[in-house]
Amino acid sequence: MLTDLGAEASPVADKLLHNLPSYSDVYSSLASNTALIAADIRERYIKETLSLIKSFKEKCLAEKPTRFKFFAKHSLLPSGKTPGELTIETLESMRGQLVAAIDSGLGSSLMGSVVPFMVRSVSYSVRIGDASPERESFKPSYFYTNRLTTGALGLGGDLLGAILLLFELTSAYKSLKSNTYNMLLLHGPLVRSLGQYSNYELSIKDIKTIFDDENLFKEYLEFVKQRSSEVILKDGAKTLEKDYRYFSSVAFILNKIFEIAQLKSTTICGVVERTSSTEILQRIIFDDFQDIYAANKEWMEKAVRISLEKMDSLDMIRYTKSFLDNLGYTDQLILGSILDPGEYLHPVESRVNRSQAENRKLGLDTGFISGLEEMEKLIPRTKFTYIRTSEFNSPFKVEFPYDISDEKLTYLVNAVYAFSQFLPQYSFPVNLDVVDKVAKVQNWISNAMHSMIMNEIYESYSQSGEGTGLGLLLAGKSRDWDLRPGVRRRLV
Repeated sequence: MLTDLGAEASPVADKLLHNLPSYSDVYSSLASNTALIAADIRERYIKETLSLIKSFKEKCLAEKPTRFKFFAKHSLLPSGKTPGELTIETLESMRGQLVAAIDSGLGSSLMGSVVPFMVRSVSYSVRIGDASPERESFKPSYFYTNRLTTGALGLGGDLLGAILLLFELTSAYKSLKSNTYNMLLLHGPLVRSLGQYSNYELSIKDIKTIFDDENLFKEYLEFVKQRSSEVILKDGAKTLEKDYRYFSSVAFILNKIFEIAQLKSTTICGVVERTSSTEILQRIIFDDFQDIYAANKEWMEKAVRISLEKMDSLDMIRYTKSFLDNLGYTDQLILGSILDPGEYLHPVESRVNRSQAENRKLGLDTGFISGLEEMEKLIPRTKFTYIRTSEFNSPFKVEFPYDISDEKLTYLVNAVYAFSQFLPQYSFPVNLDVVDKVAKVQNWISNAMHSMIMNEIYESYSQSGEGTGLGLLLAGKSRDWDLRPGVRRRLV
């Protein structure tokens, strides 16, 4: 049924989706979604989706847009200029500049445990146009989770992600401090949504251990002391210093990154490869909800399973979010049908770390909840864009400081576009692709760590003379799916 539907809708899709072939990321995503949405609306999915895309395109790019006035698109490819020519021109203008990328990975599979034992962050830099052996540099940083006061086994899944984030940001700051980059790209958001981390507990000792720098830790303590007097929380029983240690540590290191980047004139950004964000779509629909709802009432009610005669602004926001989520509509997907190759979205202010009350006025039910609004003062503000670098791949998100100049923005988007042309079948910055692969903790590292621990255990037992059970410990094997008899044979 999916094949028939795709074949039937293909001529229409080609017309509306810039005549893209059916194997483009945008069209394949639409086709994939048809297998996941409710069966009773499946047959209408592509037709109704293409209709909505057309509506979005008309509203977004109209000469007199709605309150969402800053929605527009820009082109990196003036008439007659090819992607190859733009790439060569951009790289020539960057000759001699030092460009870095940073990413992190987790190491696990130690002694059969699923708990990651190590976090590794790698910065990779290259001097553009340099042909010498010194043109590239890889600098790894390591953190062992058993150094935490809870040990590695005391980590929950969410807390592990929090530790990874703080360590990666700390590594990025140290890399910026010790080098003079012209540009630094982080694999992922530049500033993540931090409201979810407001209640995370992390001991002051653990923060000091992760920073692994006495002076940096002292600066953090001073930062908390100073900002505690500036950020007055409504809940007087809680303080930034005692109750929001993890949050304040991330806020501190983010501010340090922004400060040193500005001091050294380094252009910094976060590049998000895949995102399920609907921030753009929510704001567009909210601005013209009544018109869009009236024109698509049957389809929207079919998807949300609710018919609302009277709706306040919060109802509209939540109704819109359900509609988008139920049908798999994301900013990345829809913008993939609006942006042509070489085009990018006019920068939009990120609202993820702003007051929820203020965000609701814009159509978003996100941000710091009542009582924590003051915390937004601690987080550096950012803007983001989506850039499409290939006709065969969806656009990706690029996030950068809010006060970026027009000159630096042009420099940034041109560079990101040029770096992406080195991977024509993937269309993502090649330096981020390199560091992503290098940052992954390979099995040989885990195995080496396992051998070191076994040797340590063996020596301790030998010296004490208590060897009972040692053979079983060293010879034991964990159960693993790959080790089941015949698994590999059956799969191959």
